[in-house]
Amino acid sequence: MHELACVHCIANLSLQSDPANHGDRLIWLYDMHLLACAMTPQDFDGLVRLTAERGLAGACLDGLRRTHEAFATPLPEGLLETLETQSRLESFDVNRAQSRAYQEWHNLRALPLRQRFAWVQEKLFPSATYMRAQHGAEGKAGLAFAYLRRLGNGLRMALFARH
Repeated sequence: MHELACVHCIANLSLQSDPANHGDRLIWLYDMHLLACAMTPQDFDGLVRLTAERGLAGACLDGLRRTHEAFATPLPEGLLETLETQSRLESFDVNRAQSRAYQEWHNLRALPLRQRFAWVQEKLFPSATYMRAQHGAEGKAGLAFAYLRRLGNGLRMALFARH
């Protein structure tokens, strides 16, 4: 569960307006603090195994460091060092996670080759049902306008992405 809280912080980085903010909203950090305080040594061992399997050591390391800094969260001896070592082997760079374009590129690369085209197609041209629900598009003209607005937002994100 702790890895989910850390990934939640990372996923929301690209939505924040302050580039210096690393997803350290106090409520998220406090949630992670409470989770960590409730964990047993066996839970932390499981966390280390899971982060290695899923390539989430960097995200967990970042979240745990910030939680420890904010609340002096007690952590097992050597945990941060272990996660640091694991994170060096991962392809996802937490320090670049603020860029939505970087996150999307990483998501695409994580997919098997056969699934990449479908992922790109869904990102570029989501279903009409989705577009109507998300953008309140009514009729053919409204739907076309919603697709154009989505394309414009995507281009703006790609051109002006924070690196």
